[in-house]
Amino acid sequence: MDGDGFMERKSILFNSTTRIDPLALASADYPIGTQRKNVLLSIVAGFYYTTGEIASYETLQGADQGYSTLGSDMADVGEEDLLECLHKAAESAADVSAEAQWQQNMADRLLTDFQTDDPDQIGPPIPREYFLR
Repeated sequence: MDGDGFMERKSILFNSTTRIDPLALASADYPIGTQRKNVLLSIVAGFYYTTGEIASYETLQGADQGYSTLGSDMADVGEEDLLECLHKAAESAADVSAEAQWQQNMADRLLTDFQTDDPDQIGPPIPREYFLR
């Protein structure tokens, strides 16, 4: 990928980060365990995890051109952060056990429908409608 494409992606990432960081800061305004705090933390953790995974994939594919697009707060995000995101999302639901069950059912479906032998391979985009079934 050419340098311009990389800089465009870096610009998109920077603009997204400047929009998500206030959510992270705003979560400090709410007491631990409140629905609003859990929603905000879930959004931030999900964004950081997804961004980190995309950057890792680009590095594996050589598309990053040797430049880092992530700050250390995103580069160090892993599966435990994804689990925290899902946990906070469930805690923010009106019916915590129903949300946790939906998450488990969705994970099972994704593993069945999109199984791969190569965990470093990113498959085709999954349409939004898939998650609404």
